[in-house]
Amino acid sequence: MATGIQDALVQEFERNVYHLGQQKESRLLNAGIRVKYETAEKFTFNRLTGAEMVAKASPTQATPTSGVVHSTRVATATPYHWGEVYGRDSIVRMLIDPQSEAVKAGAYAMGRQIDTIITAAANGSAATGQHGAGAAATFTAGNRILTGAGQAMTLTALRAAKAKLDQAEVSDKRYIAINAKALSDLLKITEVASADYNTVRALVQGDIDTFMGFKFIRTERLPAGGGAGRVICLGWAEGAIGVGLPDSRFARVAEDPTISFSTRIYYEMTMGAVRIEEAAVVSFEIDDAA
Repeated sequence: MATGIQDALVQEFERNVYHLGQQKESRLLNAGIRVKYETAEKFTFNRLTGAEMVAKASPTQATPTSGVVHSTRVATATPYHWGEVYGRDSIVRMLIDPQSEAVKAGAYAMGRQIDTIITAAANGSAATGQHGAGAAATFTAGNRILTGAGQAMTLTALRAAKAKLDQAEVSDKRYIAINAKALSDLLKITEVASADYNTVRALVQGDIDTFMGFKFIRTERLPAGGGAGRVICLGWAEGAIGVGLPDSRFARVAEDPTISFSTRIYYEMTMGAVRIEEAAVVSFEIDDAA
């Protein structure tokens, strides 16, 4: 049952519902993520390694078999849901109808959950093989740019991340998810804040759009680090993370006769995500203290 609803009864004369600070939409789903929209329990993302050419010794030499390797990554779809109930006796004593705003709150929760799933998959173990039954692929240790306590996001770390992705010859469309603390760290750096270095006037706008080849996205939905007060920011190249999103994002607002015909608001979403390529993802574990 919705709590705190008594605060919005008639005697308060409140005519608007105010949404407290919260991320309202997914910020990462369109950030170079490979998305499959189809009905399935498991989503397979097929991979193919490169193979080098060899010298041809004679005009009639046998056709070579170059030895490309096929492999798969698997995302398992998991259901998530959100719900709330508003009793009729509470609503008739209010100057406002909070139900339409509660519908928005459910949609906002869905957007945040999408980003939480994506960042967890980027940093976690990846399922491999047929139906995901192969050995799990862990995050590449060498792609952890910053580790341990006391770290701040730095220009040196960004350079190292860019170099890692360049060496792996992955897509030039690159993204980085940082939180407010990492953004604050970067805005202290002259090269980031100055219009001479950065096409976005970071000092004026208090934000960074694109820098050193990365498209910056601020979100607080990042994985926790290995110790108290630490968080993991993530960078990736386009196509490095796969998402399976069946056509099952469901929303319903209806009277429930089993609870005195109160209005029940319900959202459901099924989604899975997986890191497709280790070399195309980098992480930065920073100290989240101000």
